[in-house]
Amino acid sequence: MQYTVPHYYKKFRCIAGECPDTCCAGWQIQIDPASLRKYRKIKGPLGNRLKNEINWKESCFRQYNGRCAFLNENDLCDLYLEGEGTRAFCRTCRTYPRHIEEFEGLREISLSLSCPAAADLILNCGEPVRFLHAEDEKEDEPYEDFDFFLFTKLEDARSLILRILQDRAHPFSLRAAASLALAYDLQQRIDKNALFEADSLFDRYSSPGMWTWFEARFSALELSEDHTEKRNSTENALFSILDRLEVLRDDWMPYLVDARRTLKNAPALQKEEERSFSDLFTEQTAEQLLVYFVFT
Repeated sequence: MQYTVPHYYKKFRCIAGECPDTCCAGWQIQIDPASLRKYRKIKGPLGNRLKNEINWKESCFRQYNGRCAFLNENDLCDLYLEGEGTRAFCRTCRTYPRHIEEFEGLREISLSLSCPAAADLILNCGEPVRFLHAEDEKEDEPYEDFDFFLFTKLEDARSLILRILQDRAHPFSLRAAASLALAYDLQQRIDKNALFEADSLFDRYSSPGMWTWFEARFSALELSEDHTEKRNSTENALFSILDRLEVLRDDWMPYLVDARRTLKNAPALQKEEERSFSDLFTEQTAEQLLVYFVFT
């Protein structure tokens, strides 16, 4: 089995009670069968509490006011404190914020951006992300319907997109546009069953002239009469995606409504305001965010 992780992966450390949020609230924590069997065998006060605080029918920890039954007033886990550390955790609690995508012969492991400590590590990484590879003797799990040809082309496309996103010789807006265009063009070929055209597409997006072409397109777009209309249409499309997300916190919908209202009513940004936003959300932050999503 082969493994791929971002270079900062092993630097992650849970900050426990110092965390501004908690991963033990706002979502239902499912318990894997092996952990359920283990919890059934635990004796004493902890065993009694486990029997009472697990919904055995739904295979999850009970919640009170949206918080896990084992989350104490200091936002620390009593199961960890009373049950000999991480060995007492179920698979979900032991794994988070690590996220695993598994393919035939390959596991890609990342950190979830929903964890504040992981987000700080990901977004504030100053250097371009490098991906580390390792291999062990574990037997690969076969996938009956695995399309190896499609998989390899998607891997090639992702590698090229990551290379484009991390080319700091060009403005990030240009890098993002080129990456999006490549993804769109590849999807068109997949939809038309023309994946055999992928290599020529990758060659086109690898050529030096690609940057000149996108620079010209960007300049023409900014000067076009319908630029504002297109921008508004894009904003509406993006908000429609946010509207469909699962709501995990009570403050999400008011936050979304306020963001939409602010965007709609705000006058054109003055140069000083633009600089302030750029200081907060730098090109480096934007790069790391898109690299994260492309990898995961």
